[in-house]
Amino acid sequence: MTDRHPLVLKWAIEHARARALFDRGKGPHVWGFNNLDFRQHRLLSRIFFAVEKDGVMPDSFGYPEFHFVYQGMIIFASLGPIDRYSHNAKTRLRFVIYDPNMDEPAVHSEWSDDHILLEDRISEISAGIVVTARAVFRAYREKLKSALDAELLRVLDGLKRLETLAVDSFAARSDPRTFEALVEMAERHWKAVLVRHFLRALSKTITDGTVEVAGHSLDDWMTWAAAKTDAFDPLVQGAANIFAKVVKF
Repeated sequence: MTDRHPLVLKWAIEHARARALFDRGKGPHVWGFNNLDFRQHRLLSRIFFAVEKDGVMPDSFGYPEFHFVYQGMIIFASLGPIDRYSHNAKTRLRFVIYDPNMDEPAVHSEWSDDHILLEDRISEISAGIVVTARAVFRAYREKLKSALDAELLRVLDGLKRLETLAVDSFAARSDPRTFEALVEMAERHWKAVLVRHFLRALSKTITDGTVEVAGHSLDDWMTWAAAKTDAFDPLVQGAANIFAKVVKF
């Protein structure tokens, strides 16, 4: 197969290594790629190359999973047989863009082999991915802006009440760095919100939490990531600690 996208080539290399380990009796059984797999690889290579031109970058947590990243936002997608139990070369395929953060994943768009094969709909699929990526990013940006505005209003209201109650509030009122500290903490909180959203999506891709990476299981890594996120998030520390830090400025 020629003109493979680097991500597809990475999958092929990792698969070949896993097969070699299995052949030497040092790894789990790994099925070989068949003609249906190669067809999917060709389709994905063409789609990946196409969307990259618009700043939508393909990525993967591990074959056969793949997703797209646009302005830091993850857009999930899948390509596979319409009939999951059929894997011959003539099996009809379906490409789906979906939101996994629900009990039942919400489908944004989908395309299937019918009277027109997916190979003849590459431009249509690629355009759909780009449109969805931009829409998801706009929606998130507006949600984040609204939430940040509300949080800042709440903090400002708290400052006003602090000024009327605290005897030593003059230093906090007169030092502009106090408000900058509040803005910085609000930004840290919303970055933590984004990381937690990512970790929830990541957890759904883990089928075996005992698999080890760098000497630690995936479950341990997820626990570590959650703890680091809580330590990074000022909101977890509570209002008293937040305003105590403000007074110290």
